[in-house]
Formats: sequence, structure tokens, C-alpha cells
Amino acid sequence: MISSTDLQIQKDRYQRFSVEIYFSECLDARIADISDLIEKPKNDLSIVIDELVDSIFKKPNKGKEESAIKQHILDFTNKNKIQEIYNWLLNNQDRSNYIFLLGCFYHHGIETRINKQKAFELYQKTAVLGNSNGINMLGYCYENGIGTSINKQMATELYQKAENLKNGYYGYFLGYLYFSGIGTSLNIDKAFVYFYKASLDHQAISYYYLGICYEFGFGTKINKKLAFGCYERSVKKDSVAGKFALGICYEKGIGTVKSESTAMYWYQKAADSGHAIAQYYVGNFYQFGVSVNIDYNKAFHYYSLSANNECSYSINMLGYCYLKGIGTSIDKTKAFKLYLKAANMNNKIAQCNVAICYEDGVGTKKDPEKAMEWYKKLDNDYNEFEGKEVGKLFV
Repeated sequence: MISSTDLQIQKDRYQRFSVEIYFSECLDARIADISDLIEKPKNDLSIVIDELVDSIFKKPNKGKEESAIKQHILDFTNKNKIQEIYNWLLNNQDRSNYIFLLGCFYHHGIETRINKQKAFELYQKTAVLGNSNGINMLGYCYENGIGTSINKQMATELYQKAENLKNGYYGYFLGYLYFSGIGTSLNIDKAFVYFYKASLDHQAISYYYLGICYEFGFGTKINKKLAFGCYERSVKKDSVAGKFALGICYEKGIGTVKSESTAMYWYQKAADSGHAIAQYYVGNFYQFGVSVNIDYNKAFHYYSLSANNECSYSINMLGYCYLKGIGTSIDKTKAFKLYLKAANMNNKIAQCNVAICYEDGVGTKKDPEKAMEWYKKLDNDYNEFEGKEVGKLFV
């Protein structure tokens, strides 16, 4: 493995899985719930919708990536009469649950075009009616600027209100805000408490964050075995983030016996689920022959998959592959372009590679001034010597 990249990934990974991933899980569970409920004998569609809305935040345990949401929706649309629900909702807007679910349809483009402004208005209406799901989703809209301008403080207040109304189902959201300091002051102790409360509702992403807290000592004492156990529980709920975390644990011996082959197993599992950084790790294992035979073609393949998911580490490594002809033909111009793309994503190693390319004329014309600009950019985090030495590992 490449320790310089590894260190940065280790630092970033516990911040990577934001509220958006959680909503991906919610939507997947939402679709599964609709599928189950449609199959039930029913005399009144309103009963089905009430059950669905009530279950939306109780089972957010399918750890799917955002990129898979549209396909889930298409798969479900082909198999179930979701149009019946949509038409019924259009003609029955006299209860907050119906208003809320229609908002979800507009939000995610289910049987209609995505209309985030309309979704925001419907969530706002349900919030006024005291619907806890609507209040929570309204907070999400304010946090992420969906159908409205971003207002982190308002998001925090709404999540707190939803938490008070529904006994902890929304603890994860509050925990995440306190964990990251979004819309409120950073408070790791409170974050841990909310993650713990949310884990009592068996939420996969909450198990994952609780594991992060135990692993790094956020709001509690460091306990690597408990961290490992939390990651295992999140994986039992099919959390992609948890699968990747187990890979880290087995590779580094965190809370369990070190096993690179088992690490590869979990990285592969997460990679197959579309996890971009796990795809990078699988590529790394194939490139350097960690627990598997060296296979440059597979390394290039997984770096490409990861790069398509906008992972800057893999975009940078693809540049290296083109520079050295690893799993592909040598193309220094393409290598430079990939380094530049990753550098513009604030990848420090790629920024150093760009500086060196400008300095030495690799894949581009020599330009000492631009080289100096990139070296100075790195000075915010590293001194010039350290940065240049890291870059030389790649170029």
C-alpha cells in the first residue's frame, strides 16, 4: 500500500458518508417497503400509505450508494404498480402523510419529473401540520439547499424538533450535525450520544458512525473492539460504509486479527456495491499484489471504476497508470490531465504531481511559474520539500 495516500484516506473516511448517503439508504428501504406493502391484500390504499410513511425512517438499512438510487426506482417501477399510488396521492391531499409521500415522489422523480421546489413546499406543508417525517425532510432541504437556500441553523432546529417528536429516529441527523459542526457548534460528545440513541433503532449508518466514535475516541474512550463490533453490525444491515470499514480493520488489525486476505474480501464487497474508495483499495491490492497475484489490468479496471465515481485518489492513480503503462498504454498527456483533474479536487498528492509535471515538462510544456504556483498551494498543508518527495513517489 502507499502510505502517503493511505493516511489522507484514513483521515477523510469518517467524514465521507454524509446525510445524502443516509437518504440513499432510506430510499432503498422505502422502495422495498412499498414493494412488500403492494403485495399485501388491501381494501384501502390509505392504510398502505400510512404504513409506508411510518416505516420510512425505521428501516434505513440498505447501504446503497447515491448512484444506484435511479436504478432502484426504475426496477421498482417495472415490477410494481407504483403509478396507482402516485395517482391516488394526487387526488388525496387531505392528510399530512399523503402530502409528505407526494413530496418524496417529487423529490426523487418517482412517476414524475424531479421537482425539488415542489418537494420543499410539500415538506413545508407537512411540517406545519406537525408531521415528524415532514419536519425532518424540511431540515434536510435546508441543510442541502433543496428547493430553498441553505440554512444550516434552521436545519439543526428542525432535526431537533423531529427528534423530540419521534423518539430518536432522527438522532443520526443531529449526531451528524454535531459531529461535523454544521449549523451548530462542534460537539463530539453530543454526536456520540445521538449516534448511540439512533443505533438503538438499528440504523445501519448509525452503527457505522458509532464505530467511528469508538475507533477514534470521539465523545467516548477509544475501544477498537467495540468499533469493530459496530462495523460488523452495520454490515449485517448491508451498510456499504460498514463493509469498507471492516476492510480497514482487517488490513490494519483494528479490533481484530490482521488479515490482508479478509481485508481484500471486504474491500471487494464494498467495491461491488459501488463504494469509490473501496474500489481504489481493490485496485491498489491488485497493483501491488497484496494477498492476491499482481494483476495490472484489474488494477487499472478498479481505478477506472473508482475514478468514474469521482474518487480523486483513483483519478490520480489513473494518471500514474498512463504515465508508466500500468494496465494500459503510456500516454503522458492523459496522465497530466488526470493529475490536473485530481489536483483541482484538492488531492494533495495530485497537486504535487501537477507541479512536478510543469517543472519537468511531463505531459505538458515546462512552466516553472505554474510549477511554483502549485508548490505554493501545497504550502498550506505541507512544506515544499515534503510535498515534492511525496510527488516523486508517483512521477
